[in-house]
Amino acid sequence: NLRVIIADPVMMQDVLVHHHADFVKSAIGATLLGPLMGSGVLMAEGDEHARQRRLLNPAFQHEKLRAMLPIMTASAAEMTERWLARLSGGGSKGACEIDAAEEMSRLTLNIVGRAAFGTNIGGSAAEATRVYAALADVLELGTKLILSPAGLLPGG
Repeated sequence: NLRVIIADPVMMQDVLVHHHADFVKSAIGATLLGPLMGSGVLMAEGDEHARQRRLLNPAFQHEKLRAMLPIMTASAAEMTERWLARLSGGGSKGACEIDAAEEMSRLTLNIVGRAAFGTNIGGSAAEATRVYAALADVLELGTKLILSPAGLLPGG
């Protein structure tokens, strides 16, 4: 049972677009992640995956993405304003520490919330912290399940 983790964007595109049928998700991965991820496009295989992709494709057409630019730029501007406020805040002396991974995740949540659901997920700082923490917990659990040595067992 060979596991492959791809981080190179060009290789990832090649695998996902041209060679997707050559790589299947492990049975144990589906068993462990299924309850967490559901039966959506990320977990689907074969014909079901193709069907779900066809349903999603219209939302990602160039014109649709272009229409989301105002949402993206507004969200990025809000993030920038938040950073500037931290820089000019009491005692920062023009420098502060920013967790880039957390900030980008929050930005993504904000954009997805506005574009897909018409709401600012994590509108307040406290709510954003709770939503981000919950997402981080889910992603950490998913990563642990994916990278678990159990996947190396026969049938995994």
